[in-house]
Amino acid sequence: MGSTIISDNNNRAAAGVSGASKSMTMLIVFRALMGLGAAAVQRGKYMGVISAANGMGQVMGPLIGGLITDAMGWRWTMYINVPVLVVTAIPLTWLVRLKTPEGSIKEKLRRIDYPGIVTMCGGIVLILVGLNNSTTSGWSSVKTLLPIIIGVVLFVAFVYVEHKRTEPLLPLKLLRYRNVYTNMLGAMITGIIMYAGIFYIPSLFVALYQRTPKTAGIDTWPWMIGVVVASTGSGFLITKTGVYRPFLWIGSTLLIIGSFLMYSVRANSSFPIIAIYIALVGFGIGFRLTPVTIAAQAAVTKPDMALTTALINFSRSVGGLLGVAMFKGIQQGVFEPSAISLSAQFPDFSSQINMVFKGQTTSLALITDDYARESVTQAFVHSLNVIFLVSGCLACLGFLVSVFVKHIDLSVKNAATEQEETVICEKSPS
Repeated sequence: MGSTIISDNNNRAAAGVSGASKSMTMLIVFRALMGLGAAAVQRGKYMGVISAANGMGQVMGPLIGGLITDAMGWRWTMYINVPVLVVTAIPLTWLVRLKTPEGSIKEKLRRIDYPGIVTMCGGIVLILVGLNNSTTSGWSSVKTLLPIIIGVVLFVAFVYVEHKRTEPLLPLKLLRYRNVYTNMLGAMITGIIMYAGIFYIPSLFVALYQRTPKTAGIDTWPWMIGVVVASTGSGFLITKTGVYRPFLWIGSTLLIIGSFLMYSVRANSSFPIIAIYIALVGFGIGFRLTPVTIAAQAAVTKPDMALTTALINFSRSVGGLLGVAMFKGIQQGVFEPSAISLSAQFPDFSSQINMVFKGQTTSLALITDDYARESVTQAFVHSLNVIFLVSGCLACLGFLVSVFVKHIDLSVKNAATEQEETVICEKSPS
């Protein structure tokens, strides 16, 4: 119960500070803290309900976000989380019944894995900062490389710290199960591709069809419907059949096809065609959301299921955060040479082209010369094509990883797994 309330308080605080961010770096750091808080409240036994709620949130999120952005600005998409989380904290406090850990408050505070928290959070934040700096300073800049290198070092330190702790934030014994580490990697890949869609598909519609943020959010409905239908449908079928690996393979295949089709999008592509492409991507993501968690849970005993579920969701969230930062660097790196050339070719619209380069795609509508606007749109769409190409390659990697997922009977605890866990526990440092 304590960890649930603490993570909810963390979300409220981080949401408020995110809205007050003065730079992209601040926004990334505090948005990462929101993600860390959300990962802690996951529980395996409520996975079906949570998956459905997440799906509905993904359907409504872009639309509501577009409405809020149009009416009050992007900062309020962060501020709005504060009252929502305050309201949800009331039933969370009174209705959720969890076993209270033994010991006094002082003893519980001493048992918290502070070194693990610092090294893990520090590593994630520094890597995000480095990836974000790549958009302004380039990939070879010290401002880009130094935070990334230090972040990687902190992750190495995190593994060492967790190996020595008696109550680690991440019990390394779980990573000895193939279904845990393969599905953590698979969830991270899914998160990268999913957040790329959330972030860049609306931008594509703004560029191609001069949509507002609101209408661009509405236009993502084929992608969102695919996510919701496939995630809930696969969960239902897995419950009925006990088979989960085929859904990972189907989802990966649809992701590969959809992502590479999105790579073929051009400035004159019609919305119905793109709607089919993004629906394939949405169904691919949806078919992967539930099975990765179930496959990982199948490998562990009941006491470790909640932590395993949290690890899968955490991996997906980290993948999304890293993906957005990474793809921003890739997109701007591809678009920058064209932006410089087009600014020289069309000096009257250099300020609008610069705004598009910085991510304000709505500035395309301010370019009044048709030829200039078409040229900039083509260059911008090409930069998005590269993102979808990378997503397709990552989907291929996700398919390869899913091949190594073992099938473990969901109805009967695998005796070999039980015995293996006993051996691992005996070998774990005390």
